[in-house]
Amino acid sequence: MKKRTTIIWGGLILYLVVVLVFVGVKRNSVVCNSLKITMDDSSSSRLIDQMEVIDLLEAVDGKMIGEKMSSINLALLEDSLNANPLIKSAEIYKTIDGVLEVSVVQRIPVVRVFSGNGGFYIDTDANLLPLPNKYRPRVIIANGYIKEKNEILSNIYDLAIFIYNNDFWRAQIAQIYVNKKQEFELIPRVGSHTIYFGKAEDIENKFTKLMAMYEYGFQTVDWNSYTEINLEFNNQVVCIK
Repeated sequence: MKKRTTIIWGGLILYLVVVLVFVGVKRNSVVCNSLKITMDDSSSSRLIDQMEVIDLLEAVDGKMIGEKMSSINLALLEDSLNANPLIKSAEIYKTIDGVLEVSVVQRIPVVRVFSGNGGFYIDTDANLLPLPNKYRPRVIIANGYIKEKNEILSNIYDLAIFIYNNDFWRAQIAQIYVNKKQEFELIPRVGSHTIYFGKAEDIENKFTKLMAMYEYGFQTVDWNSYTEINLEFNNQVVCIK
């Protein structure tokens, strides 16, 4: 009985070895027959598309269709995508039936900054992004007296991310303007007034005061009656006709 058990186990081990060798040989002979690009759709602000991703991959490894899957360097391809400033993360997988699956998460811009060199975007993680080749996502814009290498960009980001994270302000505020004093003015989409914000300090409280003005102050007075709404003073909103 013991001898028979040993023979059975020996046969099973031999069978497994043969199967693994066969699978390995077959896997090494599989060629890439298609690319499947999946783009993250968490934001409507597109920066890069599927064809551009394919171009980035082919710039590293040439035409991959027809190439043996075993010769495709996934780490190198992933590194090339992750090095692109418009891509937040990328992962690439091989399937046993010859499909190269590419999953890309784009960065999400919150503000477009106009400056002397043509401009750039700032994303949700405060990264500076170059202008995309094909697309210009519609987000709030920032312009005026902007110096790229000082804290003004950090202040622009603080304002823009607060606006972006609030549905009402994202729909209402169209522009951040930096004046000569390096203070901020906001231009709304609705109404003929300018919102004088001052320094990028006490941001939440200033927007709370502005919201109170929109909800209660403009119930009795048309907001087109004012040319400026000033938020820089504590505990009050000053309106100029």
